[in-house]
Amino acid sequence: MANSEAYDAGYSDGWKAAYENTLQPVSLAEMVQHQMAARGLSYSSLAERTGDVITAAQWQQLGTGGLTEFPQPATLDAIATTLDVSITEVVLAAGRSAGLDVKRGATSDLAAMVAGGSLTLAECYELVTQG
Repeated sequence: MANSEAYDAGYSDGWKAAYENTLQPVSLAEMVQHQMAARGLSYSSLAERTGDVITAAQWQQLGTGGLTEFPQPATLDAIATTLDVSITEVVLAAGRSAGLDVKRGATSDLAAMVAGGSLTLAECYELVTQG
């Protein structure tokens, strides 16, 4: 399957250009920065869009690579909704940012389980945080 076909099977249109241009695993910081630049958003406007579920300071931490622990399921969901990207891509980017060996597609156990829908967000969080 071609890379763009793999992309089309599970990722939102808003993220397609970055995926096709890099073909490299993307961190959560890269995802946030890309979406901010593409839409002309600030950390404050991202916080407003989440109803302050994620504060401007937290968005800044996410956008600058300051992830110190794997985000809670509600945070992952808010990131995906606000940035208009798939929850799968957010979970995988968060895993990469947390230092996990996560590759695009089904080349890692976590990627295969998340992309295949065999894990809920809560189960993914437990798996990642319990190491």
